[in-house]
Amino acid sequence: MRLFAIALVASLAGIALFGCQSTQVDPEQTSAAGDVSASEQDSPLQDGVVVYYMHREFRCPTCLKIEQMSRELVENTFAEEMSAGTIQWQTLNYQLHEDMAERYGLNTSSLVLVSYRDEREVSHQVLEGTWSLYGQPALFQEYVAGAIRKELTALRLDRLRGRGE
Repeated sequence: MRLFAIALVASLAGIALFGCQSTQVDPEQTSAAGDVSASEQDSPLQDGVVVYYMHREFRCPTCLKIEQMSRELVENTFAEEMSAGTIQWQTLNYQLHEDMAERYGLNTSSLVLVSYRDEREVSHQVLEGTWSLYGQPALFQEYVAGAIRKELTALRLDRLRGRGE
């Protein structure tokens, strides 16, 4: 019985650490309707941050929850920046955008911040902590919002220093 309990805990920990490789949601419930087209994805910001939620074809409830929490945070906390075009939200199936999955080292659904200056990518960050923090909404929000603010600040500093011109 003890061996069974250890195996069960290890299995659950594996799902939590490595994402949704084994639990799937009906693809009909997770259509690509919210995903951007390849042409939209290929036209980055002049200056700003794109917050990508990159997911697999099959999505688990945790992936969907992380996407929902992230999107709501971006839309509510950074509404002014979104209106100004400094921040964009994009949802992509990374299995259809293999070049991006390879560039950012993705093997599970991930929140990725990509900073652009003069339409060129200048930095990116994969927010791997979303998986461990999704059950703690306040910490999740602090982590994601803090990372976005850091990227925006770095872009502003670059502009002040005259980089990218």
